[in-house]
Amino acid sequence: LRALTGDAKAAADAILLITASYPKGANELPSELVTDVMRANREDKQRIFDLDYALDAANWQPVDARLGDADWVRLRLITGLVARDRGDEVPAVLARVQDPAVLLRLGIDRRYTAYWPEVERRLGPGARTASQLFVDAAKAKFDAAPKSLVARLGYAQALNIAAREPEAITVANAATTPAELATLSGE
Repeated sequence: LRALTGDAKAAADAILLITASYPKGANELPSELVTDVMRANREDKQRIFDLDYALDAANWQPVDARLGDADWVRLRLITGLVARDRGDEVPAVLARVQDPAVLLRLGIDRRYTAYWPEVERRLGPGARTASQLFVDAAKAKFDAAPKSLVARLGYAQALNIAAREPEAITVANAATTPAELATLSGE
């Protein structure tokens, strides 16, 4: 309600309270609402850091978001931890990153040179290791909810990142008519 009434600070406080008192509840919040709250608070760097930290600690991975969406929160969190000289916390956050694109960003940014050996290990040769793990995780999410448009697009995105474009197009184009599209859910 705080977010819907335009009280961004109170909405962020509500998310922080939910993640602290009922971590699983974070995954029940609509991801669009959470991202809107983050966007509305973007000027308050400490509040954004607190939200990133809390969402990561709650293992935020909402059902209405693609698999890699939470990794952008983790990327911002890693940036915040490094900026605050809390680098000892980075490996635990880095271990939860699944999106190869996020790993690649970390692997080319000089601020994270201390973590490059782990990033390179996770990526594997030509980023194939991370890409395959990402595809496998996205496929598992899709297999669990084959009528989910979000899971389908997340799986297609993972295939595309893994340079498997023909497969990605096949998965993404499963619904070509309005009637077929209507059989898919938004979760």
